[in-house]
Amino acid sequence: MTCRGRVFNIARLLGSVLVLEACAVSPHRSAVSVRPPCHCDHEVLASLTTRECSLCQVASQHTEAIFVLKDNDPRKPNRWLVLPSRHETPGIQLLRSLERAERNEFLLAAVREAEKRFPDGWGIAINEDSERTQCHLHVHLGPARRGIACPRAGASRTDASTLLDGIDLDGEIWIHSDGGGGGYHVHTTVTAESVLEP
Repeated sequence: MTCRGRVFNIARLLGSVLVLEACAVSPHRSAVSVRPPCHCDHEVLASLTTRECSLCQVASQHTEAIFVLKDNDPRKPNRWLVLPSRHETPGIQLLRSLERAERNEFLLAAVREAEKRFPDGWGIAINEDSERTQCHLHVHLGPARRGIACPRAGASRTDASTLLDGIDLDGEIWIHSDGGGGGYHVHTTVTAESVLEP
């Protein structure tokens, strides 16, 4: 390889490093995150064999509208997932693509499941769309991480059926009980899964 070729390769490598570093420090991850395209199509079961479509494959086997599934990640032994069965359009399923009533029913089911499984303190985490590794919509349930304090900056709700009213549905969402008052808090300025015990 000539000296000129080496210089070109080094410059190209440095440019890649700079791009990666810019992505890592950007506060707006969704603007720079590039997730691979989702090719899941529930009408074509053969399309559900890739890793990012594995929850789609599970959902295609369920008949109930909303179902609960143990997270199979060995690093998350206390986690559960709540999913809707329906996913009628190809590609990534977005929370905002659900009708308001369907979205509220989905989150209400997640809250009820969290309250049942983790009566001593629970959290619901919804990852930012651009950070998801699965095409099928799902929320994470788990015990609240010890030592995590509610910043009190989120939205307060007294009715679980209105949890997401007025909330940015594209970013991270953390939902938890208000600690005995019978209400709920919804936060959008946290890394959602970090508030749950693994």
